[in-house]
Amino acid sequence: MVTGSRGYIGSILVPMLLEKGHDVVGLDIDVFHACTFLGEVADVPTVVKDVRDVTAADLA
Repeated sequence: MVTGSRGYIGSILVPMLLEKGHDVVGLDIDVFHACTFLGEVADVPTVVKDVRDVTAADLA
């Protein structure tokens, strides 16, 4: 799980993890939904929610 997966660092980290064969799930509040930092956002399952509000059901 990558918190902030759609932010600047996440937009770099997620593709790197995918390239190395990791399964990635994103968690992001999606503040930057209108921004594209380095191209397209990686197509990974993403929970769009504040990290403080995540429940076990969100992660199942």
